Amino acid sequence: MIALVFFSALVTLAASIGAYFEPGEWYSLLAKPRWTPPNWLLSPIWTTLYIMICLAGWQAWQKDYRLSPPVALWGAQLFLNAAWPGLFFGLHRPGLALICILLLLGCIIGFINSTFHNNKRAALLFIPYLIWIIFATALNFQIWRLNP
Repeated sequence: MIALVFFSALVTLAASIGAYFEPGEWYSLLAKPRWTPPNWLLSPIWTTLYIMICLAGWQAWQKDYRLSPPVALWGAQLFLNAAWPGLFFGLHRPGLALICILLLLGCIIGFINSTFHNNKRAALLFIPYLIWIIFATALNFQIWRLNP
């Protein structure tokens, strides 16, 4: 149970860092594709995803109780997840944020691949996150392309 509290604290910290960098006026003035989701939708989506991210990390830890490759990938994705809003919304650097989100996507895929055969629950918990980050990557790319 202590591990679950620890993973919850890590995810809460990452979510808090992300929440610190709100879209703001800069983002509202950017050219965006028609399929950009409304800002109000992001909070419920991310709340759900962060719960699943926490449980997936805890599941991966429960499997070996050590810093295994899946746990290391989980930690790397959480770091990149927390870094992206600062790059995109904080520094106003969609190009740098695109590099970050591509690395994040790689870590998510790596986590799913490394847990799929021996810890399906952890892998499956990351599938909605993978889908959302694929969408977010496409959105980040389009915003970068539309705002040279």
